[in-house]
Amino acid sequence: MNVSRTLITSLALLFAGFVCERVASAASITVQNYSFEDPALLPGQARTSTVTISQALDSAIPGWGAYVPNNNGSVGVERNGNATEGVQAAYLIDKAGEIYQDVGAISPNTTYQLTVSVVAPPSLATCPSSCDGVIKLRNGTDYTGTELAFNSFLVPTPQDVTLTYTTGASVSGDLTIALGDRGGGQQYDNVRLTASPVPLPTSAWLLLSGLGALSIVGRGRKA
Repeated sequence: MNVSRTLITSLALLFAGFVCERVASAASITVQNYSFEDPALLPGQARTSTVTISQALDSAIPGWGAYVPNNNGSVGVERNGNATEGVQAAYLIDKAGEIYQDVGAISPNTTYQLTVSVVAPPSLATCPSSCDGVIKLRNGTDYTGTELAFNSFLVPTPQDVTLTYTTGASVSGDLTIALGDRGGGQQYDNVRLTASPVPLPTSAWLLLSGLGALSIVGRGRKA
């Protein structure tokens, strides 16, 4: 009887480990003004007035800050026929640097995935190089944080781009996302961020099942 109980418990632990290793659910993290519908443009207004950002100031986009190292970039929101969520998108022009947002505390042993719609990439015919966009993940609260990962791209047509990063066991502070322009001008929309806990490896579940079996055997002998 004790052997049967031990076997059943071990199999149950192994099955739980198998399931947890493959079904680590991704949770959505709130991104403020993720589709850039704020500020809402007036009827007939194509885009917000060009706002030149000097170094690190609040941008013209609520919920987002901006960093422009060359002091001559412009950011804002515009009506965009390729918008994938709502009718507006963010624009960055004149090597505008980046817009960024602190999305809250960073978690250890977690896989983050940032997905952004590039809705109006620069023309490859007129801007074949040095016109890429970039998305980033940082450990910190603004543009000065430690860069964890980035994805630079030069896409020919509107499409989603993604960036994935997995944290280690020892992390602290906040996580910041950033969307950038390196020269050709970029339009972004529908910013999404998810977090998935890193599943416990199979070896750990084998160890736990073995310990559980030994515990049951020990209790059976005492009885």
